Amino acid sequence: MQKIAAALALSTTSLSVFAHPGEHHMSLAGMLAHFFSQPDHLALLALVIVGGLALARRLSRKD
Repeated sequence: MQKIAAALALSTTSLSVFAHPGEHHMSLAGMLAHFFSQPDHLALLALVIVGGLALARRLSRKD
């Protein structure tokens, strides 16, 4: 369980090396439009969803 907690803590940290260039100071609607129109953001979102589902499935299994 400690390994899972450590992995979750590390995955929530922001690493500027993964950010693409550009300013992101905009309204909530503009920020959401930007997020859902960028392929790199959509890929990360898909990865988080798949990882979350896999983690939930693993934790809900009672062996």
